Amino acid sequence: MAALFFVAVCVAVTVPRSPVTSPPGSDVTLDCSFSYKAGADLTRVVVTWQRPPDDHVVHSFYYGRDQLALQNEAYRNRTQLFPEQLSVGNATLRLKQVRGEDEGWYTCAVTNQVENTRGDVRLIVAGKRCSEDII
Repeated sequence: MAALFFVAVCVAVTVPRSPVTSPPGSDVTLDCSFSYKAGADLTRVVVTWQRPPDDHVVHSFYYGRDQLALQNEAYRNRTQLFPEQLSVGNATLRLKQVRGEDEGWYTCAVTNQVENTRGDVRLIVAGKRCSEDII
């Protein structure tokens, strides 16, 4: 008789309480970490970054790789996860070339077949990119 069991991967998601500030045009990292049980099957982990309230997909990772087919057009070629860091509970997102319209809340959701945990991070785009007026 074979025994089948599943070790839960996610326990809790941790994100910064304070807003993250970035000037326009720079790259920013939005921290998100999760706890998990050692030896758990990380190929079953799904990491999704979204923008509430419409839940636009900023970045998705599942089946062991980036899954960007449903990614919102505004984030194409501007996001990056660090898949090699998932094994230590790191689901941090890098957002490249920050724009004014990127300001707002981001939800980091880490799920497996058993549970769904999430946390919200606020991004503030501070300052304005200088441009010269043409006279």
